[in-house]
Amino acid sequence: MKRVLTMLMNFLIILFIGLFIGAFIHIQYITSISMVAGKSMDYSSSIIWYSLIENAPIAALITIPAILLWKIRHLENPLASALTFVFLCLLCWLIILPLSISLRKFLPEEMEEKISRQNQLSQGYFRTFNDKYYYFLSDEDTQEQKTRALLLFNTRTSNYFGDEVEVKTDENSEIAQAVSPFKDPLYFEIIGDIPWRTFYILTVFKTASQRAWKNGYISWLCFCSFGLLISSAYCFIRASKWRMVNITTGIVIQVGGLIFNTLYFTNFFEPLRLLMMRFVYGDDFSRFQYFQNHQIQLPLTIVNTFIGLSLITTGIIISGIKRKKYS
Repeated sequence: MKRVLTMLMNFLIILFIGLFIGAFIHIQYITSISMVAGKSMDYSSSIIWYSLIENAPIAALITIPAILLWKIRHLENPLASALTFVFLCLLCWLIILPLSISLRKFLPEEMEEKISRQNQLSQGYFRTFNDKYYYFLSDEDTQEQKTRALLLFNTRTSNYFGDEVEVKTDENSEIAQAVSPFKDPLYFEIIGDIPWRTFYILTVFKTASQRAWKNGYISWLCFCSFGLLISSAYCFIRASKWRMVNITTGIVIQVGGLIFNTLYFTNFFEPLRLLMMRFVYGDDFSRFQYFQNHQIQLPLTIVNTFIGLSLITTGIIISGIKRKKYS
């Protein structure tokens, strides 16, 4: 009983630590993509609440993998621990995650866009994008979404030098497309796109979870197939007598599940995604109209469920053979 209570307590601690660390990282990320050379940041306390609510689903997502890794180091009371783990998974995916998504209705509309656009691109700085070198002559006009600059050099036309040009700064402009999601090309050059790629994975999860919850309970239960997949790693906590092997197996299953469920929504995965959809829905997409009408990713649900149940079965068999061998 003590071990079960410890497991529950650790779950809550991990949840709150993940919530506040996630909010802190999110604030730093918003700051980095919004910073403009020569301008200071002036954020109100609303950004803290915004980041806490925005990252609540991510905090809930990491609790189960973290508890699993903790459990590998504490293998006592296998039956009670397994039942507690199942309870925590149900609690996380059926209550905490939907609740964290529902909190988004308290977010100010267009908060992140407002934050990322609050600073003007400032004059008096050299900036480079799309192989063109500019010297900004004026601060950005945020209403007109444009500024004046001196085009110093264009690598595509080497004799092009010194013309004053108007630089558009709206979301479809050349500069916005070149340095997205950053505001200032100077910070894009310093930080690069690695943080953005990392946040993209989490953004895909948040977007998919919000869409699933919005489309109804059946849609959400289908989305929970992802939770089944990453939770199936629990069945391998006793697969080997070497703890590092079990930890590595758990990490590979969970990270692999997250990457697969992220890649599924990318353009890179589109041919295979279309093939899977045709296999499930038929060549004319006439089958399972309910799932199509509610934008439920039935092919992804089937794959997640199949792999999750296969891993659970395999883990149980391996643990059973191992226990019989050493009994």
